[in-house]
Amino acid sequence: CERASRSGSGSRSRGGAKHGLSEEMMKKMAELIIEYTVKKEMEE
Repeated sequence: CERASRSGSGSRSRGGAKHGLSEEMMKKMAELIIEYTVKKEMEE
């Protein structure tokens, strides 16, 4: 029983980490896109 609950919580936390990582990636991508568009606007 203990082992099952442990593996369950482990996989859950792993999924949370993955979700957090993807969220960070999305934020970084958004920042890059904003920077890119701002630079393009300033050039024009």
